[in-house]
Amino acid sequence: MLFFTLSVFGQGNRTNRADRSYVKAAQSYKALLHKDSTVHILQRLGDCYYLNAEMDEAAKWYESLFSKFQVDSIAPEYLFKYAQALRGQGKYDESDEWIQKFSEKQKNDARGKNFTDSELTVSDLKPAIGAFQLTNLTSVNTEQSDFGATFYKDGIMFASTRPQSR
Repeated sequence: MLFFTLSVFGQGNRTNRADRSYVKAAQSYKALLHKDSTVHILQRLGDCYYLNAEMDEAAKWYESLFSKFQVDSIAPEYLFKYAQALRGQGKYDESDEWIQKFSEKQKNDARGKNFTDSELTVSDLKPAIGAFQLTNLTSVNTEQSDFGATFYKDGIMFASTRPQSR
């Protein structure tokens, strides 16, 4: 068990360094924008924020990418990332448009098909109001991104962007 604990803390340190690397990379890419705004620079700038779950900034740079360059000149993966970033901003209708474009280009990619075929929206849940109760567990929930929860022994384990582990 000690090995597991050490590896988690070690991974946390590496992750923190990588997160800081994305911040530094974003600063470098922004500096390059003053000279030239290329597909590569805008993709990487969006990625720096997307990979840190900063969807407002990611969407801003992906939007710039798609407004300056034709969609056909950009890798389809960026259609998907832009759709995800828009969804992270709560722009669901706009996100749906971009995921549809992704699905048309990547017909065999299950992410596009799953995204459009099995989408559940708030309006789908309205008829069930009263059948369930949502409770904010303030002792667990934070403003950070917490995801990938799984049961472990007598509790749960999950990934998080929290600055420290418990």
